[in-house]
Amino acid sequence: IDLNNYSVSNLSFDHKSLSIQKPFEMPGFTWMLTGNYKIENKIVFGGDLFFVDSRYATDLSEKVITTLKPFIDLNAHVSYAFANIPGFKAFIQLNNIFGYEYQLWNYYPVRGFQIVGGGMFSFL
Repeated sequence: IDLNNYSVSNLSFDHKSLSIQKPFEMPGFTWMLTGNYKIENKIVFGGDLFFVDSRYATDLSEKVITTLKPFIDLNAHVSYAFANIPGFKAFIQLNNIFGYEYQLWNYYPVRGFQIVGGGMFSFL
């Protein structure tokens, strides 16, 4: 859990002064819960759930301040280590399971629900 309290002075755009009491793109409150569970060094289940509070953002070309909405995101993954191929693992990952559309940064939207799969090979 992160609790932050920021303070800033006046911000200036060209010859106009814009006063704001919060910093841009910095949430006051965030939390994350993450975990993994391993079964016999072969299968790993895991996931994370996180929340980011609202943030102020600006469009410098338009000189407009906006508030980015808070968001919650849930991700999960599973991987399997093959015993007959040492060092090889296959995985599947589910991102943004709730499918929420939100902006991580101003004008940088996060894609909806995603499924990613693949393999990993380690020489060690």
